[in-house]
Amino acid sequence: MALIRSKNHLLVIKLLLHVTCLTPAVWMFWLGATDMLGADPVKALIHFYGIGSIHCLFATLAVSPAIRWTKTPALLQVRRMLGLYAAFYASMHIICFVVFEWQLQWLEIGKEIIKRPYITVGMVTWVLLAILSFTSFKRAQRALGKRWGQVHALVYPLLVLALVHFYWSQKSPLNEAILYGMLGVSLLAWRQNKLFIWFEFFRSSKHTKTMHR
Repeated sequence: MALIRSKNHLLVIKLLLHVTCLTPAVWMFWLGATDMLGADPVKALIHFYGIGSIHCLFATLAVSPAIRWTKTPALLQVRRMLGLYAAFYASMHIICFVVFEWQLQWLEIGKEIIKRPYITVGMVTWVLLAILSFTSFKRAQRALGKRWGQVHALVYPLLVLALVHFYWSQKSPLNEAILYGMLGVSLLAWRQNKLFIWFEFFRSSKHTKTMHR
C-alpha cells in the first residue's frame, strides 16, 4: 500500500526528514560550542559527523528497496535530498578535521592525507560525494544525458570506501564496524544487477580506450 497519496503527504515526509537530518547536526555543534563534549570535543565532532554521513548514505541507498516494498514511487523524490545530507555531514566531518584538528595548517594536512591511508580514502570518498552532489540537479542531468546514471553509479564504490574509512579509522568498536559493514553489503547486494552493469560499462570503456591508442 502506498505511503504517499498526495503532495501534502510528500511535503510532510520531506519536512520530517529535514528535521531528522538537521537536528542532530545542530545539536552536536551546540554541544561542542558550549564545551559539553567531554575531554576531546574535536574528535567527538569529527566522529559524529562522519557517522552521520554514513547514516545518510545508507538512507539514500535504502530508498529504492523502500519504494519496492511499499509500492510508493513518490519516495524517489527524497533520495536526492538524503544524498545531499550525506554530503553535508561529510563536509562537516572534513571541516572539523581541517579547522579544529589541524587549524588550517595546509602543509601538515597534505602530509597527513599522504601519510595516513584511512585519511586518503576519506578524502577520495568526500570528493566522490561532492561530484555526485554537484551533478544531482536537473541541469547536470540534462548536460550529462545518458552518462548521468553511470556517473551516479559511483555511489556504490563510494559506499565501500566510506565503510573502509570508517573501519580503518579505528574510532569505534569492532562490532560496530562489522554491523555497518553488514548493512552496506545488504544494500549493495540489493543492487547486484546494477553493479554488474556498472562494472561491465567501465570495463568496456577501458577496453575501447586501449583499442584506440
